[in-house]
Amino acid sequence: MEFMGKHGDRAISYTVATTESNVGGAKYPYIQETIDFIKANDRLFNYKSGVSTAAFYLIPQDNATNESDRAVWSELMSMNLRSRRTPEESLKQFYIAQGDAMMSPLIKEHVQIINQAEANYDNYSKKVENDRWSQIMTKMKNLHPIWYADYTDNEGRVNAQTAYNQLQLLCWWWCWKLRNSIFRLFWWSRRWR
Repeated sequence: MEFMGKHGDRAISYTVATTESNVGGAKYPYIQETIDFIKANDRLFNYKSGVSTAAFYLIPQDNATNESDRAVWSELMSMNLRSRRTPEESLKQFYIAQGDAMMSPLIKEHVQIINQAEANYDNYSKKVENDRWSQIMTKMKNLHPIWYADYTDNEGRVNAQTAYNQLQLLCWWWCWKLRNSIFRLFWWSRRWR
């Protein structure tokens, strides 16, 4: 959004990448530490482990910079963690980015009005706002069908739910291991007294 603010609405084509992530929406920095983390924890990233989607959300983000490292990008491409977009996919992403730029302030305003109405227990204002929002979404469906289809698609929610479920499983597994380790330490300490 900062880039768009500096360069105006004509800059939107520069915000659409020619490649896309193959890991369900997870963002990760283009730094060597990303590759090192993936290689060091390859069992987590193995699709047979059952936590492959969630594992990408565990990649450390601390050292991320705005500079992308071409070698890291190339390695991510070779590991099939990114793929090149076709011209049609790039155009579709352009339309989605354009719709996002148009709708971002409206969505923010809508959420704010709904939250305020709920906080004030004002059902009438909430209904009026939902009716207004329904009209906006109908216009977007007709004027920007590609954006609308992407916005209403459940794929992002499904990916988020999958990652959440896998993270819960992973946490349960680590807690179980930690409990067993503590139990063993306690048992050994009692035994040697």
